Amino acid sequence: MKTSLVVSTDVDADIERAINIPIHPDKIALVSEHPDFPGCLQFDVGDDRDTRREFLQKYDKWVSRHLVLNELFHLGKFVDEVLDKDGWYVIFDDSTKDILADYRLWSTPLNIDGYDLHDYQNFSLNKALQRYAFGVDTDERFFFWNWSAGAGKSYCCGAGIKAIQDTLDVVICCTTSDLKINLFRFLRDKGVDAIITDGDKAKRQKIYDAGHKVLVMNFEKLRVDFDQLSDITKGKRVLFILDEAQKVIAESGQNQARSALEKLVRACTATVWPMTATAVGSSPLRYRDVFALDGHPRKNVLGTKQAFVERYAKSVEERVSKTRSGGVFPIVTYHWNTARLQEIRHHVADRTMAVRRTSKMATIPILVQASTGQREAFDVIREVARRDVIGKGLDPGPYMRLMRMVAVTPAALGITEDLVAAEINETHPNLKNAESPKVPMLVEMLDTIAGQQDQAVCFVHWTNGGLHPISRELRAHNITHVKHWGTGQSRKESQKAVDDFKAMPGITAFLSSDAGALGLSFQNARYVINIDPTYDYDLLTQRNKRIDRADSYLDGLTSYVLITEDSIEERMWQICNARRRVSAATQGTVEELSPEDDELAAMSDAAIANWSLFG
Repeated sequence: MKTSLVVSTDVDADIERAINIPIHPDKIALVSEHPDFPGCLQFDVGDDRDTRREFLQKYDKWVSRHLVLNELFHLGKFVDEVLDKDGWYVIFDDSTKDILADYRLWSTPLNIDGYDLHDYQNFSLNKALQRYAFGVDTDERFFFWNWSAGAGKSYCCGAGIKAIQDTLDVVICCTTSDLKINLFRFLRDKGVDAIITDGDKAKRQKIYDAGHKVLVMNFEKLRVDFDQLSDITKGKRVLFILDEAQKVIAESGQNQARSALEKLVRACTATVWPMTATAVGSSPLRYRDVFALDGHPRKNVLGTKQAFVERYAKSVEERVSKTRSGGVFPIVTYHWNTARLQEIRHHVADRTMAVRRTSKMATIPILVQASTGQREAFDVIREVARRDVIGKGLDPGPYMRLMRMVAVTPAALGITEDLVAAEINETHPNLKNAESPKVPMLVEMLDTIAGQQDQAVCFVHWTNGGLHPISRELRAHNITHVKHWGTGQSRKESQKAVDDFKAMPGITAFLSSDAGALGLSFQNARYVINIDPTYDYDLLTQRNKRIDRADSYLDGLTSYVLITEDSIEERMWQICNARRRVSAATQGTVEELSPEDDELAAMSDAAIANWSLFG
């Protein structure tokens, strides 16, 4: 029996009517506004503990442990397609009247020239535009685009600019240096008066003086050109779009770009739209900081950092670690309460919409047996680490990084300028010549992909110790590819690599460091090959989403993760899975990997290094 998404005029009569249908009393759900989470719908399925537990277990992708709907956008599908199919009779009481009105309003199709919005994009944009229209203070006009990579954040924000540009004085679009040109092209092609603020200081001044509606810049320009930006935004109506906003969010502290942003926002009539698929990273504190990007951190809806930790951390460990140069730095490890984290999504429900695209993309881990030489190198690094880390109390980070490089290719020992590597090279000069089983496996995979006339995006974290030596091996085996990395590669070179890979089907692989994990779109590629795993679940997602886009047209999208057996990489994969669970608990999203031990997710970088090195 289909449920109408309307408010009941007489709840008791509707319950009696349902029983007479007959509907079993244990299959009646009364929906009301949750008293502690305004604007959120709670599904009351009675007082029987078994019924409540079974409801939560069966529908945990839709509701939190509070039996509150995770995202209002899902209401119609959850009630009409899921609960109705399972025989539930749903009644909405009078407290839901305004929420249902919002649901209908935000579902109303928008007509924006040049944009054909998906339902979820339409819903989010309606929600953001309503906050813009009725917001008096900056925090009321704030909206966080908490979407997975590839879901079309930039596309939707471009539509938002088009919808309200006549009511704005200027739009400041900040993104990473590598992504400026892509964002600019996207806005320009949709008829927006956008320009990139590149060039020397005099040229940039002319750009600012020209009165363009939309200025596209990297985050550092907020600091470098603060005076010019202050002149054109002070007292004006300004929309700040923060693409890849993780560049200005932090667990604690601020960088200079963030400080400049806050000063600019406070001095104008600001609307702030942060966008990122990787807000949580390794800590829910970063997610909390997103909601301080309105320039008024003391009004953060998730409270102060101290209050947040007291509420959501089971325990906090503090200690200090030493560096090789004799310095010390503090290490803080938070053990998060993943059950309690589930309420966060409801506290911020009015100012964000979490979108995780339904994806048929498979993520497949492949265990690669280490070579004899690799195993010997691991033993040597571990022995040196025991001497220095356990015996002298030094930072385990350098030893962990070297272990990771060798797990990709032992050739890194002869390339990196790391002091630990130099010591090992002196005492064990042949280790750098050991075989790397990942390389022939990668060659074989890419050869097969080329034979299928397909393309792959390949990621490796290390540039000198990974990307460049792997590139040489690919060239030796006639695997056509382009290289893309960060520091040391010019913007022109990196953009050419992107454009060539898209335009030339004969290029089999886009070989990139993690500099390519953000913002790039490769609908032309069917495969992602992660040559090494990541600790950070969000980074793995970003890598994979380079091919899994909202407008992807290929089927059979597949991501492979190459994991060197019995090495640090196996433990990295465990931590990645654990962090997936914390990310999902914080945001109320269904993430893509299998859950593991919560304690792994709580580890600090130093604790990870110790466990990864010594087990």
